[in-house]
Amino acid sequence: MVLSIGMIVKNEAENLERCLKSLEPVRNAVQSELIIVDTGSTDSTVEIAGKYADKVLHFEWCKDFSAARNVSLEASSGEWFMFVDADEWFGDSGGLIDFFKSGEYRKYNSAVYIQRNYTTKDINGHYIDYTALRLTKRLMNTRFVNPVHEYLNTAGEPIKLLNSFVHHFGYVNLNPGDHENKRKRNLELIEKRIAEKDDDVSPYIQLFDSYFGFDNAKAAECCRRGIEINKKYKVNKYAEFVLLKLCALAWYNEKKYEKALEVINEYRRLRNDSRNIEDFIVTDLEIAALSVYTYLKLEMKEAVRDECGKYNELYKTYKKGKYNIAEVLLCAPRFTGNEEFVNINIIFIGSLIEAGKFSTAYEKRNAVPYNTVIKHTGYRYVSKLIGYDFEIAKGTGKYSIIKTLFGQIKDFDECLRMFEYNLIKAVGENDNTDEKAELINYAYNFINEYSPPYNFIKFVEMNKMYYCGNGFDVHEVINFISEFKILPVYSAGLLYFSLKSGNAVSPVISKINPYGFKEYYDNISDKKDFLRVLIQYLEDAGGIPFKEQVWFIAVIRFLFSAVKESRDVYDLFVLYAALQKNYIYTAVNPEYINDGMIVSLPDSDKAAYYCFRAAENLKSMDGEKAMDYLKKALRTDNSLRNVYPAAAEIFGEGYRAKMYPAGLSAYEAEIDILGSQIKEKIRGMIYIGYNAMASKLLLDYSELNPGDPEINALSSEVNALTADR
Repeated sequence: MVLSIGMIVKNEAENLERCLKSLEPVRNAVQSELIIVDTGSTDSTVEIAGKYADKVLHFEWCKDFSAARNVSLEASSGEWFMFVDADEWFGDSGGLIDFFKSGEYRKYNSAVYIQRNYTTKDINGHYIDYTALRLTKRLMNTRFVNPVHEYLNTAGEPIKLLNSFVHHFGYVNLNPGDHENKRKRNLELIEKRIAEKDDDVSPYIQLFDSYFGFDNAKAAECCRRGIEINKKYKVNKYAEFVLLKLCALAWYNEKKYEKALEVINEYRRLRNDSRNIEDFIVTDLEIAALSVYTYLKLEMKEAVRDECGKYNELYKTYKKGKYNIAEVLLCAPRFTGNEEFVNINIIFIGSLIEAGKFSTAYEKRNAVPYNTVIKHTGYRYVSKLIGYDFEIAKGTGKYSIIKTLFGQIKDFDECLRMFEYNLIKAVGENDNTDEKAELINYAYNFINEYSPPYNFIKFVEMNKMYYCGNGFDVHEVINFISEFKILPVYSAGLLYFSLKSGNAVSPVISKINPYGFKEYYDNISDKKDFLRVLIQYLEDAGGIPFKEQVWFIAVIRFLFSAVKESRDVYDLFVLYAALQKNYIYTAVNPEYINDGMIVSLPDSDKAAYYCFRAAENLKSMDGEKAMDYLKKALRTDNSLRNVYPAAAEIFGEGYRAKMYPAGLSAYEAEIDILGSQIKEKIRGMIYIGYNAMASKLLLDYSELNPGDPEINALSSEVNALTADR
């Protein structure tokens, strides 16, 4: 028998079959046996195991993982032994199969494969690769040792790194309670191990793993304890370096960046005294990565660039595989994967651009082509990279280099929108008419190669017309948008162009639903500039048709919640109030437009009236009256909530004192009073069975005051009422 595969299981019915099916290619290709030891399952685990295993054994759990695993080891007969966990499964077993079929296994004493530990529940999400020593030549004295984080005592060099990996979601799938129970169990077993054998350094690394993320200061302390043990007993020449790295990581995770940097420098002083530099390449690489992130947090920009450069040089050596794998076995490397390489190089490129080193940024940019980024990290970095490409082009003055960079893209669908946005920005910033025309023409031809939707091509033509011609031709725009009832969200830039040029505004906004404006806003690349263009258009516009006034009122109402800067909120409110004034004098009999009569009109009319009255008093710096009108407006238009603090900030402390005699808490008190009134209405509706009305009012209130702890309880009452019906 060449290979024995051993497993211990308990209540793994949800995972076991997937794991065992992934082992079938190995078992079909290599002479092997499968031995499963059950430690007390109460679900269908034993039945599933019986369908695949050569032997299913039973073991009474005694809080010792090694004891359980040794049962499978003692029952095995293979030349080699491999142990696998039920909650992992092979994503690629080709390297493992080749290792045995080729006879290469005869040259080695042990072998490792990669355990891909996911940090999210998405198989395409973030993960950390751990080098798992799971295979060894079976000798007479081969045993598992350690009650937890067990390992094979005879595993050693030469060790083969197999080109195979398993998926592992074990920690992600645990609920918080199970995670804490598992952590406490491990701590108990590790401390027991330390009490029994005080000259072993590995339990301190295991203690770090148990405390890391829960009590980072304690995790750092465990590293220090391990370093002292290693110095005392000279256990492992790699241990002190690894423990210092983990100690720095603990302080970084604790947001104690100065302390993290102290430990990093301590590590490097120790490394300067070390003779065999190549032996520590993995930990050196980890320290360089951790330095990048630490200096980034400390805003030491030049140091960030230096550490990125060091990381890249070390990464080249690491990828050659010329490192001592015993160093890797002490703990899982966290910063050596392809995703980490991409992330650090994106930081590198950004820091070079910020320093004005555009040529070097272009050189480094070519080290992370789009396909590499998409393969290893998905699309979340693509928009940032596209933005960097245009920054590099602008900085070098050579927009033609974008052709080289975008020539790397093979799967363009997800990149198309960001390309278009940055194209708009780059062309708009470029004063060279010839380069502007060259770039837009290139983009038009380039995009056509990927056969995007016809409508998108037409939109690029709109870009071309705007930037390479003499502005929008209204007839061309109308022809383009005539095909739609509602303008596609990818054409959100068309609104930007029309507002900026002052042409074709009416036809464009007639095709955009203002109450679904969030989707369009999300698809506008330069939101700050869009806001500036919108405000400028409204300030310059003369008589805006009534229907358009209503459209802009709805859009600004959304923007109050989307815009962050107080000055922008205030400027929008001034325009909003002016539009509301025009609206009220158009839609309402003038006899009703006063404090006494307005109360008899619908809420929308009252909101319009109170808004423009508040704006008039803001302009005259009468804070008391402004506050009174704003309070009344808020009762009928909850989108105005952000206007209060924005106005106070714009006018400074003196105005704030007028507007809020008791400070901003007065405003908060107003919200509480208003909230109490609304919640009473909701409870009344629930009582008489008006669930739809209660649900709608509750939704409005949750937008007004999302932090109210009573929202969830009211929501449950509404849902219960709906279910009863």
